[in-house]
Amino acid sequence: MKSRVILFKTSGILKIVLAGAIFLLFLLVLLLSGVLKNFYLDNYTLVEEIVAETVQNDPSQAFLQTMENAEVVDYIMKPVMQLALFFVFYGVIGIGFGVFNLVFTRKYDDLIGDKTSKKVWFVVMQFIFAVGIITNILSTVAVFLKDKKKLNEDLQ
Repeated sequence: MKSRVILFKTSGILKIVLAGAIFLLFLLVLLLSGVLKNFYLDNYTLVEEIVAETVQNDPSQAFLQTMENAEVVDYIMKPVMQLALFFVFYGVIGIGFGVFNLVFTRKYDDLIGDKTSKKVWFVVMQFIFAVGIITNILSTVAVFLKDKKKLNEDLQ
C-alpha cells in the first residue's frame, strides 16, 4: 500500500509541476500576443526573411509578399495563438490528472478498487491526455500494483 501511495504522490506532483509550467508558459504567450505582434511589426525585416524563405520553399505562399505588414503578422500569429490555446487547455487537463493522482493516494479503493474496467479507462485517458510519459508510467504501475493483503488472499 505504501508503494502505491508513493507512486501516486510522485506522479501527481510531477504532473502538476509539468502541466503548470506548460499552462503558465503558453498562457503568457496568449496574454502577450499583442506585444508579440507589435514586436514583429517593429522588426518587420525578420518577418520579411521568414516570408521570403517560405515562398522559396513553397511558391503557393507568394500571396504573403503582396499583403500588408499587419496582415502578414496576423497570418503568422494565428497558428501560434491556436497552438498556445491548445497547450493552455492541455496544461489544465494535466493539472487535473495530477490532482486525481493525489486524490488516489487516499481514496483509491473507494474510486477504483478492483474494477479492471475503471483501471484501464483511467490509464488509457491518462496516456492520451496527461503530461509526461514517466508520470504516466508511474501512475500505471500504481494502478495495477497488487496489495500484499490481496496477494496473500489470492495465493491461499
